[in-house]
Amino acid sequence: MGFTKLFILIFFNPFHFCNNDTTKYIAPDELSLSIHQYPMKQITEYIIDYKSIKVRFTNRNQGFDSVIIKKTVRSGHLKKLFGYMNSFEKERYYNQCIEDGQIMTLLFTNKTVVLKKVRFSNYYDKHLEQIIKFINQHVGSKYSILYDKNKLISDFENCKNQ
Repeated sequence: MGFTKLFILIFFNPFHFCNNDTTKYIAPDELSLSIHQYPMKQITEYIIDYKSIKVRFTNRNQGFDSVIIKKTVRSGHLKKLFGYMNSFEKERYYNQCIEDGQIMTLLFTNKTVVLKKVRFSNYYDKHLEQIIKFINQHVGSKYSILYDKNKLISDFENCKNQ
């Protein structure tokens, strides 16, 4: 391979910018948390940007997708929420003893570029808890997320002891 082709592959690698090391310096402008309802293929998605919070419901079986709620939010706490992006070191946090249950996907994006994607399966995380508390404060009880810290920790500890 010639020097020119090697130079192009190294410096213009299209996959280079997908690396988490480079994206951690780009500030997200949107955060979304998806709650997956298996086996029904239903997803409730909470989308937060610097202006609003939206709740969107998708039913893949019926091809149904609609925004249920859209509310204006004050940006005071948003910088802190978006700052949690670099707190998640792994792409997946899970309790290996529980197959189904509470499955969530957290996305941090800038424009249409996914900066970080983290999946939680029956797992407690203090930063995720803060994001969920923020969401619950803004969406009302009908669309609030149940996130039982004590049960998730207890289930995880019981799994480790098996």
